[in-house]
Amino acid sequence: RSRKPVTSANILSGQAWLRASKMAPSRSTHSITAATTAATRMRATSVARTAAVLVTALLAAIIAGLGNKALGNVPAKVLTTGALFVACAFSWVIFSEYLAGTAGERVFPVLHWVQSGALTFDWELRVDTLTAVMLVVVTTVSALVHLYSWGYMAEDPDQPRFFAYLSLFTFAMLMLVTSDNLVQMFFGWEGVGLASYLLIGFWYHRSEERRVGK
Repeated sequence: RSRKPVTSANILSGQAWLRASKMAPSRSTHSITAATTAATRMRATSVARTAAVLVTALLAAIIAGLGNKALGNVPAKVLTTGALFVACAFSWVIFSEYLAGTAGERVFPVLHWVQSGALTFDWELRVDTLTAVMLVVVTTVSALVHLYSWGYMAEDPDQPRFFAYLSLFTFAMLMLVTSDNLVQMFFGWEGVGLASYLLIGFWYHRSEERRVGK
């Protein structure tokens, strides 16, 4: 059997194939690394957006509640209403991701909460399509209620306390819709009940409102 003559063209072709075979794994590894980095960055962004929705409402409630009259009516209203519109904006961004089909179900661990024998559950935030819809509903309605209350409560001397209660109610609702287990959902539900009680009995010094609050 005759053998093909070894030529410079064959040698160069073999060298080119060898270089390509060596580069292929590195390119594949680079693609995997880039995809992993992009996924990690996207997850971190989603965590930040979800946390921003909850934290803004909570901080507004704490600052307005503790500052109360020392903070002043206008600063309290600006703080709480602005915080809710910021939370609303982040909620719409989260919702748009699900609307575009670029996001799926996500669970963000916050802290290890309870462990007793075989029973264990953590404090986690679950975000899926239903959660994204409810985030938009809760924050949009609450932001508009805050804005409407500027005129409704204009003559009341205790406006910081009222707006703190509104923000607390919103935070409790957000905890309810982002809960990942029944105990966490119970916490949010009871928070809604507490904030509702505080709002119903806001004018506790008036006999009629005090009676309704009971």
